[in-house]
Amino acid sequence: MAICGAAVEDIANNWAGLAAVEFANVPAASAGIAFSIVIGSQCLGRFSGDVLVTRFGAGRIARLGGGLIGLGGIGVIAAQEPVLLLVSMGALGFGSATLVPGALGAAGRLPGVGRAGGVTLVNWLMRVGYLGTSPLVGVVATGAGLRWGLGILVLVGILTMVFANRLNVRRT
Repeated sequence: MAICGAAVEDIANNWAGLAAVEFANVPAASAGIAFSIVIGSQCLGRFSGDVLVTRFGAGRIARLGGGLIGLGGIGVIAAQEPVLLLVSMGALGFGSATLVPGALGAAGRLPGVGRAGGVTLVNWLMRVGYLGTSPLVGVVATGAGLRWGLGILVLVGILTMVFANRLNVRRT
């Protein structure tokens, strides 16, 4: 889950501006708005995330988030004008908002693992998302185009939905 959350952040950080220019004809001077929308919506999602997770459970909210990431990824790769691209970027940010905090919280409750050890392990695994995602997008984009490269977001959304129940760890 943490890798999925980190992957969305990394893709936004490194590719959102280029996608805005290439897909939606956003002027280069304004392309940073795409990244700002991802991070702004993620911030809103983090503020509301505790209430939602408490009410519905971490797994359900992560599954919903994965759906938003997948739909956001589809919107990004289908975008040909700024509105769809920017709304899709917002879905990516909001969908990924609870993944990293949820994964860190679940890591602190892993049976047989100390809190600090679990959090440290997840924190190191997040580096996989940060270090591996952008090169993977770049390799795919070089071979097949940026739309295909950013299609990785759809895969991230699907993986999030599949593994969302892993956030429902209870300490015994």
